[in-house]
Amino acid sequence: MKCMARTGISKKQVQAAKAALKARQQAVTIDAVRAELGNTGSKTTISRYLNELDQNHQVKMDNLDALSAELGQLIGQVANRLQEEAKERIEQNEARYQNEREQWQTQKQELEDALASAQAQSASLIAQVNELESIGASLREEREQLRISLGQATEKESGLHQRLSERQAHIASLEQKHTHAREALEHFRAATKTQREQDLQRHEHQVQLVQAELRKAQQQVAVVQESLDKAMHNHASLEARLQVTHEQLSSARQNLEKEQQHAAQLKSELTVIQGNLKQKEVVVIAQSEKLAGYKRQVLTQQAEMEQLRHSNIQLSTALKAKETFVEQLLQIKSLTQLTAVQTDRDEGG
Repeated sequence: MKCMARTGISKKQVQAAKAALKARQQAVTIDAVRAELGNTGSKTTISRYLNELDQNHQVKMDNLDALSAELGQLIGQVANRLQEEAKERIEQNEARYQNEREQWQTQKQELEDALASAQAQSASLIAQVNELESIGASLREEREQLRISLGQATEKESGLHQRLSERQAHIASLEQKHTHAREALEHFRAATKTQREQDLQRHEHQVQLVQAELRKAQQQVAVVQESLDKAMHNHASLEARLQVTHEQLSSARQNLEKEQQHAAQLKSELTVIQGNLKQKEVVVIAQSEKLAGYKRQVLTQQAEMEQLRHSNIQLSTALKAKETFVEQLLQIKSLTQLTAVQTDRDEGG
């Protein structure tokens, strides 16, 4: 930024400065006038204006004698008035200067007090800075220890993650085995139930058939027995009649032979029926033994089902224990994360 050109001084300004110096009863010199003008203007210009003013003053003084006494008196009064006003202005300037000096001294004292307070605050701040540096060093040591602890916790967390993965894989394997066992148990139950129902149906059907055949055989035996009883009754009648008449005996013998043949046939049929009945009884006994075997198989299957149920309970207990262990691992992980977050906050603070 360019500086503005210094403006020149006027003759009136030099005259006013000269009057002010005279009013203060100071010597009117070029340096004094220049100082009164605020150190402005060249000394050559000030000297020229002072010479012109002195010449004008001399001319005025010469002309003053030529003036009338009244004009001289008036001029004297004006001069006195000017001197009084100049004196009043000087007193006002001195009072203002004294007031400004007192204000400056007051400001100086305030600045000195502020400087002393600032120096005291600076010393306190330096002490606080030293203390903070000591605290910072301690915090850095704690942060380093926390980093070491964090590294150890991270290693532990990695180990826990690995163990957790292994546990999860083991749990998944147990769950898969449990699922397979449950599916096999359900399949075995369904197959056993179907087989048992089919066997029971076949056995009931066979028993019904045997019972029907047994009833039929019993009916046949009853018929044969009735026929035998009738034949025996007829035979007795024929023997009684044999004693009465020979003809009746011959006829009776013929009838007896016929009846004996018929009885033999009936006995043969009875023997066959009894053999069939024994065979049916053997079949019934075999079916009963088979049914008992089925019952034993059912009891064995029930025992196996009970063992499977017990194994299922053990697997459920183990699974709950694994879940508890996993929850503990998750809690440890949460605590580790909280510790890491708190450490980051402490470092950020």
